[in-house]
Amino acid sequence: MDKILYHAHELNETVTIKKLCTLWYQEFTKNFEFAGESHDFWEIVYVDKGEIIATAEQTDIFLKQGEMLFHKPNEFHQLRSNGIVAPNVFVMTFVCHSPAICYFENKHIKIPPEHRWFISKIVDESKNTYRYNSLHLKENAKIGGEQLIKNYLESLLIYLMREDEKTIFFSDEYTIENHIVCDIIKLLEQNLYNKIDIPHLCSQMNYSKTYLCTLFKKYTNTSIMQYYAQMKIQESKKLLREREYNVTQTAELLKFNNPHYFCNVFKKHTGMSPKEYINSINK
Repeated sequence: MDKILYHAHELNETVTIKKLCTLWYQEFTKNFEFAGESHDFWEIVYVDKGEIIATAEQTDIFLKQGEMLFHKPNEFHQLRSNGIVAPNVFVMTFVCHSPAICYFENKHIKIPPEHRWFISKIVDESKNTYRYNSLHLKENAKIGGEQLIKNYLESLLIYLMREDEKTIFFSDEYTIENHIVCDIIKLLEQNLYNKIDIPHLCSQMNYSKTYLCTLFKKYTNTSIMQYYAQMKIQESKKLLREREYNVTQTAELLKFNNPHYFCNVFKKHTGMSPKEYINSINK
């Protein structure tokens, strides 16, 4: 039998993240202000909720929900809330010397909904890997967490470059399913200050309960109503940070049955009561 000859193909890497410097997800008050800094590595600022004002070399850039800003190495930058909305912001800094990374110099990008998944996975994986808002490994960190964070970030950067080239890189099935999940989330967002249930979602979208629930679980790893509750709690945290409403008023605005039930749900999702959360923000 003839011996088969194999040739090992060396893989080309478009962008390679060498080191992580910081990685944190922060819920700011509406009056938050960071005096500014510069450093010799890259930084991305992504607004998950609300809006924030970033300054790059004396130029103010208004970032809204779903938008990301890149700070190149040695660029002086600042960050502040707008005094009206209490934002949720994801910041990540990293070392990358790949020539392709220059594409992101001074980039202010609206992240397509289908790519925000990568950011969510980075945040989720960082919680499993590092201690709160630091890069100190947890004692019980899950295997491969740091590599997954690196891979998710590199994938996000590559997909953003492809998006600019308007390249189709998802299968038709993935695109359709992803849009359905995004439509479900949009309906949930539109009803944060109301109540919505599965039958209403099914009637709005013309899909069966089994199909929608299975599909949503596949892409988010949680149920629709659990996701809805998480969204309401995130919105309640924003309202409490903005200090326009007390706990009872917040519960009423978000259509919880009563303040006691709201406090129980809040503690289930955050590990603290609304009053304890307010005190932690004040500190």
